[in-house]
Amino acid sequence: MNRIALYLLCTVSAACSTTGVTKAPATAHAPSCGGGIVLHDSELQAYRGCRSISGDLALYGVSSLAPLASVKSIDGTLTIEHTSRLYTLAGLEQLRHVNRLEVHHNASLINAGALSKLEHVQHVSVTHNARLTTRYGFFDGMSRAGVDVELSHNSGLVAEGVTAPTPVAAR
Repeated sequence: MNRIALYLLCTVSAACSTTGVTKAPATAHAPSCGGGIVLHDSELQAYRGCRSISGDLALYGVSSLAPLASVKSIDGTLTIEHTSRLYTLAGLEQLRHVNRLEVHHNASLINAGALSKLEHVQHVSVTHNARLTTRYGFFDGMSRAGVDVELSHNSGLVAEGVTAPTPVAAR
């Protein structure tokens, strides 16, 4: 309930603006960008070329993560939530470090394999992603990172027999 209230509050207060989004430097060698709240694909363009993000980055309603292709670390929480046209986490292939990862309520998300090279994450929460599957190596990076994973209401994973990440990592 709190997440929905936050989403609605962000939508109302940030509509038609990029308030809360730190503009990334224009060079491809941008050392660091600040975190923020992104409500549309156009706002996510501000992170193109960033190598690291300081602070939490919350993505709502986006359909592509391609602008994040250079990001190697996020010193904070990466939240990907309430998307209806995001099918893959492609764009996060370079991500190696994030403190916390939250992937919630993404109706079309099937492929999270872009996270397969993740080396460090403390906690992962994946809930209400009905179409998500392990077919693309979603848990490969999680097993290497020794992460605490919370799963619930992911019917695609349940259909594959996954109720916790341990059986997947053992395969």
